[in-house]
Amino acid sequence: MQPLISVITPSLNTGRFLRDTVESILGQSYKNFEQIVVDGGSTDETIGILKQYPHIKWKSAREEPDTPITQVFREAFEMSRGEYIIQCCISDGFLDKEWFKTCVDILEANSDIALVYGLPQDMSEEGRLGRLCYPEFLEDPPPDGVGFLPLWLATGFFFPEGNYCVRREVFDRCFPKDELGDIFRTHPVLGFIYNFNVAGYQAVFVPKIANYGRHHGNSRQISRRPQEKIIENMYYRMVKEYGRAILNGSASHQFRNGRSEVVGQVEFDDRKKYKKAISRYKYMYSRLLRTDLYTMLKKVRQYGISGFVSLVFEKIRRIL
Repeated sequence: MQPLISVITPSLNTGRFLRDTVESILGQSYKNFEQIVVDGGSTDETIGILKQYPHIKWKSAREEPDTPITQVFREAFEMSRGEYIIQCCISDGFLDKEWFKTCVDILEANSDIALVYGLPQDMSEEGRLGRLCYPEFLEDPPPDGVGFLPLWLATGFFFPEGNYCVRREVFDRCFPKDELGDIFRTHPVLGFIYNFNVAGYQAVFVPKIANYGRHHGNSRQISRRPQEKIIENMYYRMVKEYGRAILNGSASHQFRNGRSEVVGQVEFDDRKKYKKAISRYKYMYSRLLRTDLYTMLKKVRQYGISGFVSLVFEKIRRIL
């Protein structure tokens, strides 16, 4: 039998996007999935639309303004039964009809791999597709497996939350658990990525445009953005500190397979190699080096020569 995928979805007053999201999931060629929606007490058309799709398992209860999104995802996870977990907000959806099948095929064939991810594309509130995120990955893909660690330590890159497919046990272990002392309680996206990489799990990148992420003026997103920005800054500091700890020998980094078994570690003699790789990725993946000439000229016109030079030096400082 094909393994079950659980698509877990938070929802609050985004009913105008709901049909697009559900239909993009129903359009997948891989049919052994369940969709679970935890709604925060929507007062728009959301509930009426959910009732029109009997395959969806859903619940709706009024949430408080300060309810952490971690709690919503955890509730959806507890309702799920799937061997593999995919997150998909109500407003986002899938562009590649083979995406679920692609993820399952890779995870079933390679027990070392815990997660599969692809490329996301931006979408406007009106439904127009826009910028492709990480287009450079199509010609210069990021390393898979244990080779991803130095790139992560150099950049803090996080897997696109709208398309990655992860083993259930790994999701449960790495996704924040809505505990008051967890600094990622209100920004579980970064909490999952940090815990995943520190635990030593391995991922595979697939060069496909897997999903779209819709930009819209949702009040919950807007109100939570200032707090999320603080946590983002903290996340990048923690990644840098963990990298320094590995390089100076105060942290022992182990690698795990998809069953959470230790399969290797960063040895003492590897540290010089990792230091070089981290430095290389800092420059290779810096926005400064990946900015096209047209965009640079626009910046010069916008800030002037002296302002543009200051901007360049500030970016270099952040890289280093």
